[in-house]
Amino acid sequence: MTSPHSPINPSTHKPSSVREKILGSAISFPESYEDAYEKIRDLALRENASGYITVNNVHTVVEGVLNSDYQQITNNALMALPDGKPLSVVAKKRGITHATRIFGPTFFEKALEMGQADNLRHFFFGSSPEVLKQMQVQCAQRFPDASIVGAISPPFRPLTPEENAGFVDAINQSNADIIWVGLGAPRQER
Repeated sequence: MTSPHSPINPSTHKPSSVREKILGSAISFPESYEDAYEKIRDLALRENASGYITVNNVHTVVEGVLNSDYQQITNNALMALPDGKPLSVVAKKRGITHATRIFGPTFFEKALEMGQADNLRHFFFGSSPEVLKQMQVQCAQRFPDASIVGAISPPFRPLTPEENAGFVDAINQSNADIIWVGLGAPRQER
């Protein structure tokens, strides 16, 4: 999906309290999964606010070294979570004592679980129709009060402008608070 990757407006969000540049990528180090969730929840519940997070590992950091546009996506994110253990190890060696890995799949599950109490609406974008269907069934069983308001499996090729506009419209019409994008790096960040 095409979207602008401009810096987040500081008046509409509170950035992660600790960021450390690793090979030029500004990686966020929230204190816990709950801390990361609260930052996203606070943004999601704010009127007309938007932002995005990235889930980073050594591959995405190296991708940023090789491509400055990609690195800007990471650096302009509300949070650039440290999915890869080596990122938290580097941060700890640099003095960020609370640095820990925020594993993407675990964060996804915790956000669904915690989001139930906050009535957050989730939308899934990516993967195959079969996987999306299975995810929705599993989410309904494990997180019965989670609100999944839509899912789209885009084609595994570049989107036409018409397809992109249709997907953006469907997502906007869903009134989702959080859009989970699962297209694989670096495609999903772009």
